[in-house]
Amino acid sequence: MPIHFSEADQAAYFYYTDDSGRNHVVWFEDTRSLFAKVQIVADRRLGGIGTWQINFAMPQYPWVFTHLLQIRKV
Repeated sequence: MPIHFSEADQAAYFYYTDDSGRNHVVWFEDTRSLFAKVQIVADRRLGGIGTWQINFAMPQYPWVFTHLLQIRKV
């Protein structure tokens, strides 16, 4: 099943059909969509960002933050 990326929404998605024949679209975070969101934080010099990730399934996750932001643990 191919993964698509919406430039307008800056988000990844894919389509699938379930066992009952119903069509679905699933939107999810990937490196590109995460980078776009963190870039907004950096560009607008926002005071901070909160995030979490289950099982660190995206190995690029820490890189996106350390590349664009100065990390300060409090």
